[in-house]
Amino acid sequence: MKSLKAAVVTCALLVGVVAQATPAQATTRYWYNNPGSNPGANYLPHTTINGQSVQTYYQYGVWGNVSSGASVSGDYCNTYNMTPFSGYLDGNPYYYGDATSRSYCYAQGSIWGTNVNGSNGAGAQHFASTQGASAYPWATSFGANPSLYMFSKLGVTTNTSSQAWAYLCADLIDTLGVGDILEICADEWDWGQKNSPDIVGCFNPTFLPPALYVKPTALPVAWVEPANSAPPKPYAPRYFEERPQSSNTVTTKLVTRGTPFSVDITKTHLLNAIADSASCNASYGTNFSTKTWGYRLMGVEDGLELGAGVTGRVNGVEEGLVVATLY
Repeated sequence: MKSLKAAVVTCALLVGVVAQATPAQATTRYWYNNPGSNPGANYLPHTTINGQSVQTYYQYGVWGNVSSGASVSGDYCNTYNMTPFSGYLDGNPYYYGDATSRSYCYAQGSIWGTNVNGSNGAGAQHFASTQGASAYPWATSFGANPSLYMFSKLGVTTNTSSQAWAYLCADLIDTLGVGDILEICADEWDWGQKNSPDIVGCFNPTFLPPALYVKPTALPVAWVEPANSAPPKPYAPRYFEERPQSSNTVTTKLVTRGTPFSVDITKTHLLNAIADSASCNASYGTNFSTKTWGYRLMGVEDGLELGAGVTGRVNGVEEGLVVATLY
């Protein structure tokens, strides 16, 4: 990485560009397609997207992504449960992160790197925002059976933890209600059965600084993840279906760079997630609509997280992200 030249992060939202990762024999509406030269030679905390000066680093996971300045489509680094990133590392602007923990994000071409060195659920991710495109993956204009397609390639090059995972998550907002967030996560990699037996969870971010929010609501979050069957079996397809070219969920300590992972989220999968998230209503006031066409895709997260109470370092490479509606 020492030989890289400084460059800004550019918007990687390309509509109608054919990617090799996209399944054949389907009409496609691309929301994000990054098989090539974006977002630039290295990660910077600010850039210019669509003529605007945009902060490209955020905290607090899905809340920061959905309710912050990531409203401009493009590429962002996001962290949670760790010391906030504050500057460049190694004396050069090649990595942006925290000098104490040596956690960081970097980007080169279609490749994103995330290094998590911490404890207790610390995570870092590439967030690909689609908010500038007003993306509704299951809109009625896509016909009776549209699906949200997500593809990425993963590598895990360092792992000193006892539990960790890599994820590909769709961040959705129910636009027919008060703006509650629904997050559907697929496991690209699960080391030490980090997610067993997690299936459904919910949070209310009212403890976070009010300045994070552009909406007047508290934005409760419900997330769903698949139950972990005993490795090497794949995960139960209640919230998504893995594509044939997917490697299934890798459970080895390290993952060969470029290992593909891809899923479809159909309307049925979305309804399953909505139904299972009903348990969040009593505690946090979520009230998700069952009208699938009203769910807006705010972006996709592709990153790494340590298990709860676990200390260690995990370094990953995420590349070639594609997000589209197939219909």
